Amino acid sequence: METSHSKKENNKFRNTSDKKKFIDAISSMGKEVWEFHNRFGLGSGKHKKLSAKEIINKRKNILDEEIEEMFEAINSKDDKETLLELADVLFVLMGHVESTGNSGIQAINDITKKNSKKTIEKYAIRADTGKLLPLEGKPHKWK
Repeated sequence: METSHSKKENNKFRNTSDKKKFIDAISSMGKEVWEFHNRFGLGSGKHKKLSAKEIINKRKNILDEEIEEMFEAINSKDDKETLLELADVLFVLMGHVESTGNSGIQAINDITKKNSKKTIEKYAIRADTGKLLPLEGKPHKWK
């Protein structure tokens, strides 16, 4: 499988965080999201008769509130508070995924696989937006 670090490697902006600590933190949060949902009856068991779109729409206000709090922290608080609010957004997003059950888990797997195939030979970052885009096939996104 082609990976994002094929052929030539971009060393200019290498990760400075510890890989194991990052993966462990994400895994730990995922476990707690599952436990939290199970404990309070908020997760996939509650929503099993709804479509993914209906579930996410029902939970939209939770995410909207967390995003608003994150932007408030960005605009008026210190770095620590901003990072805590960012983590709250992630927790709620993980909750959205868990609420959709196995379909949400499959979506994570699909997107992870899709992104693992993106290479520096075929993709570049648009300087004005920071968005990673294919070099070929979507010229309208480069305008």
